[in-house]
Amino acid sequence: MRIFLVVLAVSICLNCFSQRGNNRISLAGERQIKPSEDVQIEMLADSSGGLRMASTSANPVPSVVIFQGNDNWNLSNSLFLCLDITNPGTEALLVECRLMNEKWQSCGQLIPAGKTRTLRTFINRDKYPDYISKTFLAMNALPGGFVSMFSDPDPDSINKFSVVMINPPAGAVIEIRNVRKEGALHLPTEKELSAGYFPFVDEFGQFMHKEWSGKTHSVKELKKAADLEATDLRSNSFAEFDRYGGWRKGPKLASNGHFRTEKVDGKWWLVDPEGYLFWSHGIGSIDFNGYTTPITDRKKYFDGLPDTASAQDFYSVEQYNPKGYYKGRTISVFNHYSHNLYTKFGKSWKEKAILLAHERLKSWGQNTVGGWSSPDVYDKSITPYTVTLEVRSAPIEGSIGQCGKFPDPYDQNLVEEIRSSIQRNAATATDPFCIGYFVDNELSWRSDSYLATAVIASHAAQPAKKAMMQWLSEKYSSIAALNQQWGTSFSGWEAFLNDTVVHAIKTTDYKEFTAILANQYFKIIRATLKEIMPDKLYLGCRFDFHFYPSEDTVNDWLVNIAAQYCDVVSFNRYRYSAADLRPSTIDKPVMIGEWHIGALDRGMLHYSLKYSDDQNNRAELYKYYLHTCLKNPYIVGAHWFEYADEPVVGRFDGENYNTGFLDVCDRPYPEMVKASREIGKTMYALRSGKDSVNKKPSIRLVRQHPVPVITVRQKMAAGNKYGFEGVTVEKIGNTYHLFTSEMTGEPLWVKMRFAYWTSTDRIHWKRISTVRESSGEFNGKDPRASLWSP
Repeated sequence: MRIFLVVLAVSICLNCFSQRGNNRISLAGERQIKPSEDVQIEMLADSSGGLRMASTSANPVPSVVIFQGNDNWNLSNSLFLCLDITNPGTEALLVECRLMNEKWQSCGQLIPAGKTRTLRTFINRDKYPDYISKTFLAMNALPGGFVSMFSDPDPDSINKFSVVMINPPAGAVIEIRNVRKEGALHLPTEKELSAGYFPFVDEFGQFMHKEWSGKTHSVKELKKAADLEATDLRSNSFAEFDRYGGWRKGPKLASNGHFRTEKVDGKWWLVDPEGYLFWSHGIGSIDFNGYTTPITDRKKYFDGLPDTASAQDFYSVEQYNPKGYYKGRTISVFNHYSHNLYTKFGKSWKEKAILLAHERLKSWGQNTVGGWSSPDVYDKSITPYTVTLEVRSAPIEGSIGQCGKFPDPYDQNLVEEIRSSIQRNAATATDPFCIGYFVDNELSWRSDSYLATAVIASHAAQPAKKAMMQWLSEKYSSIAALNQQWGTSFSGWEAFLNDTVVHAIKTTDYKEFTAILANQYFKIIRATLKEIMPDKLYLGCRFDFHFYPSEDTVNDWLVNIAAQYCDVVSFNRYRYSAADLRPSTIDKPVMIGEWHIGALDRGMLHYSLKYSDDQNNRAELYKYYLHTCLKNPYIVGAHWFEYADEPVVGRFDGENYNTGFLDVCDRPYPEMVKASREIGKTMYALRSGKDSVNKKPSIRLVRQHPVPVITVRQKMAAGNKYGFEGVTVEKIGNTYHLFTSEMTGEPLWVKMRFAYWTSTDRIHWKRISTVRESSGEFNGKDPRASLWSP
């Protein structure tokens, strides 16, 4: 995309940073601002020194990049880069800020119509003093505001940041003011650590050196919270769901006794075993054994760990540690979460917790037990569920990946490994509550040539390498022909097998064989699944392409291949929106297998993969994300990761995220529960477009001075042609025709804007469509009264 460069003097450069004390950073000389091609910028006329950013097209990511020039902003002692964002429009806007040098970090905020909010970008980091690294082991976030992730820009050398509107309506405008740094990093000092800092995790698994709303201080509080929740669950139910969580009040389609997919009115759906439309709203990792924290090398962290003899069920040994401090080690772990359940429910804690999980999902307006959940939970056949199958075939030795090497789809044992994995879940094959199967998770595909190069780097006995040799020998008449094209000097095909050097070739062979290998991977899994479980859906491998689709469509080739074999293409989508997620160029349904948003206001040290200001903001962003899913015609479900928070001092790989609907004491976050219920009550109307089509248009006062403006909003149905015509404002015999519009296409909001004078007696309006005409009249002087639609 072509970029325009605008150089602005410091006097008009966003007043960076705040004028308050040490938060101000002096900017000398000239600064650079680069808007994307479809963005217009201008400095605000007020005294703020702010910037107005206007999108002039339908670009899904209009942006502006602000450079520090050859210098850097030193943010090493701050927690946030903050911007005040004003949205003068009539629709809420999602805005993100990205901090950049060689790496990047981004955060987002929802800016309501007509409001100003602060967009805070948390400053992650990966460096700390030696005494800290020797004291806090296997923790991705530490007390005092230290948070690390997989891509952390050095806070000492950030030299630019971008502001991006995410999927805004055409013509969207924001105003950026008061760019500043906020908060102070305060790692415990050596003196503080030696003066009674340890232990810092209490008997319930909570951080000891902080108080917050909802913190548990005693067993009595733990049990009282359980009683209060029980009352809440009994008073909230969802009568509009059928027994599977389908849309009981919606259309009934053909039923085959299992879950299937169907496209209805231009949107993909799941169809439940009774034939009702089903949209999968759920939570994954409902697994009471999965919330362990290492105690090896870290016993001094914990206060009140129970005796190993009396609590042996909550101590265990783990060997699978693919990364981090404990990589490759066998370690001792403890499960505070499950022990709290035992404290709350007694000896039958697990059975009670399982039934409670199902009751919660139903009361929270959810209808799916997501991936990574325990068979003990889903085999009750109470709530629909997805199963995660992990296939442990021979890996491609030359491959690398965050969670292991890539499975070799040419390994003769692969089919047997799939069969064994299915056999461990044999009862699910005929269970109507089973939606289908994810196979593998977040595999490392890297690029359209990577897997071929990984095969080349593998040993001669690698099955995929033999398959590649066979393919090349059929493509080229001889090894000499291959040598000529590749610029190599193999003495024969055996020499090709023994060579592990990845040669820089000028042909497309690496790309071609990578596609062939990907085809083989999906093909063999689908064939095996359908042979054994023909009625269940193959839900794919949960791609971790969080920013897919990207502008260069770099992963389209792979998504296209997956779509040929998967019944549903799945993604783990850790973003604030899923509005643009699609199955490449093939028309197939999509499911989001993982997503979440976290905060730091309730005792957790790491906010997770996506930041929010607090639990209220977290709940607001939860609803926004799911609204974008429900409006996306391809998406048939989204599953939150995960049921409960990760341990405050980290799981096996150091993750200690605020991921849960529940804290470590099994207490729900009330803001999240409320948001989930609101989604549950409206999701089928939102998905179908029945929520506001043909409802009364709403009218509201947008501003008072100098001339009040009224906005009329009406949801249009898909496939029809609508318009507003003949809108007039009458004033003492004078008639003003102020707005005419015609819209077509998918469901959308149509807006009318026209001036209103306080002496107006009536407003006439008329809506035309291919279906019918309707008109109405507003009488009276209160512009906030509702128009009506016959």
